[in-house]
This record gives sequence, C-alpha cells and structure tokens, in this order.
Amino acid sequence: MKKHLCALLAALLTLSFTGCTQDAQDVPTDPTASTAPPAAAAPDPYIRLQRHVTYHDAQGISHILIDGTVLPTTLENVTSVRQSLDGSRAALSTRDGDAWLLTGDQLTLIAQDVTAPALSVSGDGLAYFTPSGSGYALMRYDCATGAAATVTTDTVRALVLSPDGGHIAYTTTDGQLFLDDTALSTAPDTLLGMDDSGNIYSAIQDPDGYRLTYHTASGTLDLGAMDTPAAYFDRDHRQLLFYRDGCTFITDQGGTPAQICPGTATALLPPGTAPSSNGTVTTLPVTDLYSLIYTSTQDGTSKLWRPRQGGQTTTLSSNATFPTLDATGAYVYYLQDGSKLCSLRLSDGSTISYATGVQSYAVTSDRKALYLTSGTKLYRMDGIRGGEPVEVFGDTIDLLHLALTADDTLYFRSHDALYSCTGDGKATQQLPRCDQLTTTANGILYAHVSTTIYTHGPTGLSPIL
Repeated sequence: MKKHLCALLAALLTLSFTGCTQDAQDVPTDPTASTAPPAAAAPDPYIRLQRHVTYHDAQGISHILIDGTVLPTTLENVTSVRQSLDGSRAALSTRDGDAWLLTGDQLTLIAQDVTAPALSVSGDGLAYFTPSGSGYALMRYDCATGAAATVTTDTVRALVLSPDGGHIAYTTTDGQLFLDDTALSTAPDTLLGMDDSGNIYSAIQDPDGYRLTYHTASGTLDLGAMDTPAAYFDRDHRQLLFYRDGCTFITDQGGTPAQICPGTATALLPPGTAPSSNGTVTTLPVTDLYSLIYTSTQDGTSKLWRPRQGGQTTTLSSNATFPTLDATGAYVYYLQDGSKLCSLRLSDGSTISYATGVQSYAVTSDRKALYLTSGTKLYRMDGIRGGEPVEVFGDTIDLLHLALTADDTLYFRSHDALYSCTGDGKATQQLPRCDQLTTTANGILYAHVSTTIYTHGPTGLSPIL
C-alpha cells in the first residue's frame, strides 16, 4: 500500500510543539492549540474495501466505486461485502437475498434467495445457504468457473472456508464437525477457521473457560486454555494468535503455543497499515506474523513489541501507542508518552524523535515528508532526518481526517471544508464543504459532499457520482 497514515483521537497533552532530530531544535509554539480532543467522526457511509467502495444513497441505491470510477451497474440495498485479501474479488449480498461476485469491474449474479455468503481469503471459493425443501442447502461456488455444487442439506450451525476456497468445514445441529463430506469429530462450540494445511482451529467450552483445539484427519489435538474464543490468523493462515492467562500466545499449524508477550495485544500492524481511530486493528492481513509490530498493555503500560520465531520477543519502546510501519516494514512510527512522535529502524533499533504535542501524523510513501497536526496547525518536516517543521496550514479549530493518496497528496478537513497539500507548497482549499473523507487501501481517495462523490486524480478532485 502506498499510503501510510495514522489518524489519532488522542487529545493534546501539551500546547508546545517541539520538533527535533537527535540534535533537538526548538520550533514554533502554537498558542491557539485546543486541549479538547477532536470531535468524533460521523458514521462512515462507505463499506471499506481494499479496492472497492460501496456508497449507499438516500434512495437505497448502492453505487460501486473501484479505482476512482463508478461501475455502470447499481444494486439496491447492499447489506454485506466480503473481500479477498488482494482485493481482486468481492462478494456482495443485498437485502432481497441476491448474491453477486465482483471481479475487477465485472459484476456477476451468483444466486438469488441467498443467506450469509462467505468468500475465501484467496477469493477463489464462495459458500452460501439457499432454500432446499423445508430447510437450507449449503452450497459451494467456484469463482473461476462459475460452477455451484451442494455440500450438504443437513442443518448447518456454522462454517469456515479454507484459505484457497477448496474446502468447507462446518458443524451441524446434531453435533458433528465435517470437513467437506467427511465427519471429523464431535462439533466444537466455535469454529475459528482453517489454516493453510486445511486443518481446523476451534474453541471448546469447558467448566473452566475455553480450550483451543486443532482438528486433522487423524484426530483432535488439545492446545490448552484460552481466555476467550477469539483468535486471529496471519495472512497465510499458517499461524494463529490468541490469548491465555492475560498473555498473548501464538501457535503454528497446531504446534505447541508459545507466549509472545504479557498483556493483550491492542494494535497489530503489518507494513503499510495504520490503527483505526480507537487505536486498534481487528484484522490481521499480514505476510509474516512474526514481523508484526504491536502494543501490549500490562499494568496500564503500553509497550511496542516485536515478536520473533519461537515466541521470543523484543521490547522496542515503553509507553508507545498508535504505531504504523512504512511500506517496506523497515521503520515503525509511533507516539511516545502520548504525544511525542518518533520513528525506529528495526534493523539496529536506532530512533529519531520528531516532535511533541502531536495529535495526528501521516508519512508519505518515500518517507521524505512527514505531516504533523498540533491542534489547529498542520506542519511538514523531513520524515527521514527530522529537522525544523514548516507550518503549511493554520485555523481556529482542530484539523480532522488526514488522508494520503497514492501519489502522496495529503487531504484533510477543517471547518467542514476540504484542503489538500503536496510537495513543498501550502495547503489550499479544494471544496468549501466535505461531509466524509475516505481512502481505499491502494490510495484512492473519495470525498462525499451531499449527494456528490469526488475522487482524486492527476488533475486534482473531480466528481464521479
């Protein structure tokens, strides 16, 4: 992903805004900076996808936007969207029960009167329920060939797809766990998912809480206690992260769980992603779980950790929050002690301190520009060496919603107006009003103004809907 930003909702802890490299330099103080936290954002009308965005207008029409263009086909009342990991496919369902497959900009009707369509991580397979006799049939759909086949007409309680979409694991109400048409064992309480070997993780409740189990064709393996039936896969669905006794553990393809760190992980970041506004990331689209940077809270202290093979960890920084990695995963940016922006090079642990009193920040893809907000001011500085910040915008209220596009143009909102900034220039107003601002994971920006949608292109903003 070409943009790297971190939109924070933390209040200013100090009114001074002091930027520095290792040779600390004084920079301007902002006397008008507000100590109140920014106002909470209004509900986002978009369904966020890696490439696709679905906008619902006042008439209930769902318009599908992809890479800055609008698909000619519109759907009514889209209720759910499931995406493949690489963004090449998405499964959509409507309130009327229609299931659609979006491949690039091609929209295909899969089936009607469908319930709960699920798309595999790869985007190659899809599963859904459709009426059959007095009940429902579980169907499998091959996204490449368009072929559909019935998996079972038994009453299914829960299901998960294998990462490649070639297998379905499901539990039935009569107490069985199946992998495709083969019964494996007694049905667990919660299906967590399948790994890249086609084996199944699940949680089983016992009098003392939950136990993590791993099901293969040869039997079921008990991996020990879990605090809650909550777990997260890495990108390749090989490793599973979960919580036990207040600590974070990991297991690799059913291997003996190893403790990564004390405390519960609250922000898990692969390269190029940023935490949500409340500082957490709930999904883990990562290439290698052991390259994750995340914060862990223990006794009220947030720490920046780096897990390694075998469960070994390195503490990178204490009192570190809101981290984000650059595109290569070589550098991590974070707030130290709530408002001091720093970066750390993972290869040798060297750090740079940029500024204090920071509310939000955004780093361009080449790291050459670092945008910082302090209350009502926006500053730009060298993202590699630090140095003295240069003010590029000032207002009388806090700035909201920093968003970087794929070509490193920065957009933000102030007094409901939309501004942009690029290169070494000052910020300029683009729209006198902007209701919502969002970007897809590949850096496509959309601005919502009343009934009009704008997108950013080579010539700036232009309406597309």
